[in-house]
Amino acid sequence: MVLVDSSSSKKMSIFNGFYTSTFVRFLSVFVAFFLNIVIARVLGKEAFGLFVFLTSVSLFIAILSSFGLGRIALRMFASAQSRKSMEYRSQLFERFFILWAAISLVVFSVSLFLYFMYFEHLPFMIEWLVAVMSITYGVLVGWRIIAVDIYVANKHPLDAAVFDGFLSNFILLILLVLLAQFYLESLVLLDVIALYALVVLSVQLISMLRMKTVLQYSRSNVTTSADMPASKISLLMEARFAFYHRLGMSISGFSDVWLLGIFSSVVFLADYGVALKLATFISFLLVSLNSVIPPYFSQYIERDERLLLERFCRSFATAVAVPSVLLAGVLFFYGGEVVALLFGPSYEPAGGVLKILVLMHIANVLSGPCGNMLVLHGKNKELMKVSLTMAALTVTAALVAGLAGGDPMVIVWCFVLGSALRQFVLWLLVRKSCGINTAPSLDISMLKSEFVRLF
Repeated sequence: MVLVDSSSSKKMSIFNGFYTSTFVRFLSVFVAFFLNIVIARVLGKEAFGLFVFLTSVSLFIAILSSFGLGRIALRMFASAQSRKSMEYRSQLFERFFILWAAISLVVFSVSLFLYFMYFEHLPFMIEWLVAVMSITYGVLVGWRIIAVDIYVANKHPLDAAVFDGFLSNFILLILLVLLAQFYLESLVLLDVIALYALVVLSVQLISMLRMKTVLQYSRSNVTTSADMPASKISLLMEARFAFYHRLGMSISGFSDVWLLGIFSSVVFLADYGVALKLATFISFLLVSLNSVIPPYFSQYIERDERLLLERFCRSFATAVAVPSVLLAGVLFFYGGEVVALLFGPSYEPAGGVLKILVLMHIANVLSGPCGNMLVLHGKNKELMKVSLTMAALTVTAALVAGLAGGDPMVIVWCFVLGSALRQFVLWLLVRKSCGINTAPSLDISMLKSEFVRLF
C-alpha cells in the first residue's frame, strides 16, 4: 500500500510541507517568544501584566470575528482541492471574506460599546485609545485565522506558517527593538498595542495579495466544475457549530487570564503570561502537524481507508510527541532557572506556574490531532458540545475557587485539569464516532513499517 498517490513526489510533498512548516513555525514561536521578552523588559512587570490581559481579550475578539469560518473553510477548500473545481475556490473565498467583514463590524461595535459602558468596573484602568487599538487588533487576527486555514487546505503550509504570526511578529520585534533603543523611557503600553494593530493590518494586506496568487495557481490546468459554493447563510449555519467549539475553547483558554486578573494581581498575571509563552514551545510541533496534514487526511477519508488513516495519523503523532515530551521534562525541572535567565530575576516565580502548564500541554500533545479529525469527518456539532460543556465546568470551578479567596494557583489548576479532561474526551469521541485512534503509538513495528512505507 502507498500514500494516496503512488508517485514519489506526492509521497514526499507532505514531508517537505511538514519540514518547511515546522521550521518556519519554530522561527515564529522563537520570534514571538523573543518579542515578549523585549516587551516584558521594556514595559516592566506591572505593565506587562496588563499587556497579557489585553492580548487575551484581543484574541477572544479574534475568535468571535472569525466565527468558526476557518474550520469550515479548511474542509471545503480541502474538498475542492481533490475535486479540481475551477471557479469554486474564488467564489468560496469571496463568501468567506464578506462574512468575516460583516461579523467583524458587529463585533467591533459591540466590543467598543461594552467598553464605554463598563470601563469603570474593569479590573485595571485601560485608556479608551488602548481599548480601540486592542479591539482593532483582535478583528484583524480574526481574518488571519480564516486565511491560515485556507492556505492549509490548498496545501500551502509555508504560507500558512509565514502569515500565522511569523511575519508580523518579526516586523514587530525589529520595530520594538529600535524604539526601545531610542525611546526606552517614553515607550508605553499604547505604543506597543498601536504597533501591533498597524503591523497586523499591513501583513494581512500582503496576505490578501498572496492568497489571490495561491487560488489562481490552484485553479490552473483544471477543468471547470458546475458545482457552486454554498450560500453565505448556509456557511454561517454550518460554521456555527465550529464557532461554538472555538468559543468554548476560547473561554476556557482565555478566562484563566481574566479571572486571574480579577482575583490576583498584575504582578502574578505577568508571571503567568511568561509561563504561558514558554509552555507554548511544547505544542508547536503538534501545531505544525495540524497546519499541513488535513488535506491528506481528507484524501484518506474520501476513500474510506480508515486503517491507513489511523496508521498515518498515529505515526506522525508519535514523531511529534517524542521531542515534545522531552522538552516538557526540561521545562518542568528547570523552568525557574530558564525564566530568570531570559526574562530577568524578577520573573523567576513564574517557574512554579510553568510546572503546572507543562502538564496541560503534554495532555494536548498525547491526544494527537483529534480536533482536526472530527472537523474533517463533519463532527462539528459533537465537537461543539464537548467544548462548551468542558468550558462551562472549567470556568465554574475556577470562579468558585476565586470567590472563595483561595490561592491563584488553585485557579490555574482548574484550567489545566479542565483542558486535559477536554482533550481526553475529544480523543474518546474520535475513537467512538470516527473509529480512529489519534494518540501516539508504542507499537514499534507498526511505526517502523509505516515510516518505511511513507518514505
